[in-house]
Amino acid sequence: DAGKKAELDSRFMIGIYLTRGNVYMQMKDVDRATDDYEAGYTLAEKTNDDISKQRALAALSAASRMAGDKVASLDQILRSIKMAERLQDKTALASLYLSAGNTYTTLNNTGESLAYYKKAFLLQQYISQPVVRMSVLGNISRCFMRLKEYDSAIAYSTLRLNMATAVKDSMAVAATHIDLGDIATAKADHRQAIDYYQRALTTYVQKKQAPEMTRVYNALASANLQIRQFKKAEDYLLKSYALQSRAVDKGSKRYTDYLLSKVYEETGEMDNARRFRNEYLALGGEAINAETELKINRLQADYEISKREDALALAAKEQQLKELQLQETRLRLWGTIALTGFVLILAAILYRSYRQKVKTASALQQKNERIETLMRELHHRVKNNLQVIGSVLNLQSLKLTDSNARSAIEEGKARVEAMSLLHQKMYMDDNLRAINIEEYITSLTRMLAHSFGYDQSIVQTHIQLSSKNMDVDLATPLALIINELITNAFKHAFQQVDKPVLTIELTENKTDQRVSLKVSDNGKGINLSAVSPSSFGLKLIRTFVQQLGATMDISNNKGSVFNISFNYAQ
Repeated sequence: DAGKKAELDSRFMIGIYLTRGNVYMQMKDVDRATDDYEAGYTLAEKTNDDISKQRALAALSAASRMAGDKVASLDQILRSIKMAERLQDKTALASLYLSAGNTYTTLNNTGESLAYYKKAFLLQQYISQPVVRMSVLGNISRCFMRLKEYDSAIAYSTLRLNMATAVKDSMAVAATHIDLGDIATAKADHRQAIDYYQRALTTYVQKKQAPEMTRVYNALASANLQIRQFKKAEDYLLKSYALQSRAVDKGSKRYTDYLLSKVYEETGEMDNARRFRNEYLALGGEAINAETELKINRLQADYEISKREDALALAAKEQQLKELQLQETRLRLWGTIALTGFVLILAAILYRSYRQKVKTASALQQKNERIETLMRELHHRVKNNLQVIGSVLNLQSLKLTDSNARSAIEEGKARVEAMSLLHQKMYMDDNLRAINIEEYITSLTRMLAHSFGYDQSIVQTHIQLSSKNMDVDLATPLALIINELITNAFKHAFQQVDKPVLTIELTENKTDQRVSLKVSDNGKGINLSAVSPSSFGLKLIRTFVQQLGATMDISNNKGSVFNISFNYAQ
């Protein structure tokens, strides 16, 4: 009881630290908030309270982000996510993924931001507050906009707009209209952007939201500046300027000054342009240099001179324009004639080349088809001939009385049938140069199990290759090796075994591009010293192993185990 009371007291104190830290965060007192969050984390660590540690780390990440320590913020939020994933706390994970996305956004890593926002979106059913769900959608949309994937950005903004409309959140609707306006601006559709900004402005004016009104006025001014509606741009910026005394952030004020300087540069009011440019710089804008100053002075001088010379130069410019238009018309006419001729000649050459290529490709295709048909017929005939040989060997074995001779004939027949099966697979498959090794091994084991009186179920195969299609030159010796090993197991391994099991494993090591063949049984094992060096089956196996350039290892482990390893380049 005392231990349980101490645990409850610790959790109570951790809750107080985290709650008080949240209050300090709302007061923008990051240092005190960090102290309380660290105290809560330390206490949670002492009591091994992973849930409280995860909450404290998430809070510390938010405090670090507000303090400008982006690296610490990222480290803390990722540690918090790791804890929440281990605890499978999906409600916490949804919020943490959103925070991680925000942290990566401050680091200008749009790819990682988008990845975490998408993770939060997949867990949206665990987010109870609609405003947080809408925040996730808005962040995803802005990531796609930064990546210039505008269709995806519009799709997520539309989802957010529908959700905001459904819950009747007018401020969220207005914020979404601003995002859609920003997307339209990025696509250079400034008139559509103005329409979205006007919708947002209507809501903010009704709600008397000065900071948001300032941002929308600036956005409207920027859009009108792009379509050279300088008077409208100036009106919106002056309205924004009038709101600057109402707790508007420094960034909005700086942007307003910047846009005003651009408007006045365009209208030739260089005194006003200089004034707002200096105010912009005073608030932390880019440092002015001699080239920029010279440009402003030159623009002002050009503007004054142009007012005096406009009347005198107008007639000369009009005459010059007519002459240029006439010259351009002549050039276009001759250029069109020359281009048309060139296109016609090029089209004729390309058409002739195309017809020749089509003819050559058709002939080559027909030739390949004939070769393929001949190869299939060859494999078919070889298979039939091998079957005839197998039948002859079978008839011969029936007439033999000597058991050793009959066994030798039957082994020869099994080898012929293995080769016949290989050729059958080659002419039946689409690829004449390769066979599906998994299907071949399955068919071979089924055939051999039946011929020795065993059920197919005792054979377990495990094929793990990046490609099941194996070149014929490699598959042929491998098939004969497998045939010899399976035949050996069926003949010698299971004579006194109640539940025989034969395992065939063919696996690939992608690192060194080697394939391992392992054939094992649960029989009595193999006595290598008792095996005759003149054993024909073992000689065949070693011959094929040498042909593959492979290595072979024979051991006993609850039965016989054959390991063969060779290089495998696809």
